[in-house]
Amino acid sequence: MKRLWAAAALLLAALTLCIFGARYTRQASGAIQETLLQAEEAGRAEDGPAAVRLAEQAAAQWEEYGRVLRTYTPHSRLEGLEQSLAALLPLAENGAFSDYSTECVRARTQFAMLLEMDLPFWENIL
Repeated sequence: MKRLWAAAALLLAALTLCIFGARYTRQASGAIQETLLQAEEAGRAEDGPAAVRLAEQAAAQWEEYGRVLRTYTPHSRLEGLEQSLAALLPLAENGAFSDYSTECVRARTQFAMLLEMDLPFWENIL
């Protein structure tokens, strides 16, 4: 009987961690995608100071959320995100607004894919 209770406790712990991970990924993805959307708009408007500020804000958000995401998300999934976010600030500082906007779109797409990969769909489980 003790094994059954132990198994139930482990199942409950696993489900709790999965729910926490999905909620945290959704929160992180939503916050950074919103910043990247604003950054993309600033890049299309060729607003240099706003583009730099938003690139720095996205990098700061990534540092905040990335610490936790790295604990349960494979690093191979996060590598492209980090590269896209790292490219934003130099592009904004050099005035390459077309490339900056394109990189914002790429990063937003990668965050949307990250969120989709972490959701408990049958395709992700099997």
